[in-house]
Amino acid sequence: MIPFVLMIAFFAHNLHGQVVINEIMANNKTIIQSNTGKYSDWIELYNKGSEPVNIAGWMVSDSPEKPSRYVIPSGMSDSTVIAPNGFMVLWADGNTSAGIRHLPFKLNKKGEFIAIYSLQQGKTVCVDSIRYKAMKQDISFGRKPDGGKNWVDFKKPTPGTKNL
Repeated sequence: MIPFVLMIAFFAHNLHGQVVINEIMANNKTIIQSNTGKYSDWIELYNKGSEPVNIAGWMVSDSPEKPSRYVIPSGMSDSTVIAPNGFMVLWADGNTSAGIRHLPFKLNKKGEFIAIYSLQQGKTVCVDSIRYKAMKQDISFGRKPDGGKNWVDFKKPTPGTKNL
């Protein structure tokens, strides 16, 4: 029989592994506007699990040397919980004053590194990461199918919805 504390740790670890970077756009000119009305770069997260995942306290970074570049604030679960098979768009616009889903950095259209991290047993752990190549205007790069292993370019990006 597994002790209760170990069961909780195992369950929490599995939830962390269910959230992935699913689609990104580093050269958004006409596809989708953020709540500020601007066409900003974006990162879409996908919860491929069957349980909701609260990403409050998780970190998003464009630098492997600085995993805590942005820590997603806690206390706003209506803005930090990703439903099962659900999506969340984070805006890489350098404008954190626009809301908790706005990151303090922009994406480089020439390509770079993006990662999401969480704290597990007091240690920073990479949940998912991607090094993407140069991106053309209004073409996204994402997983097909959602949460899968294959990455493809999307001429019709699908921020916040199923990749087609």
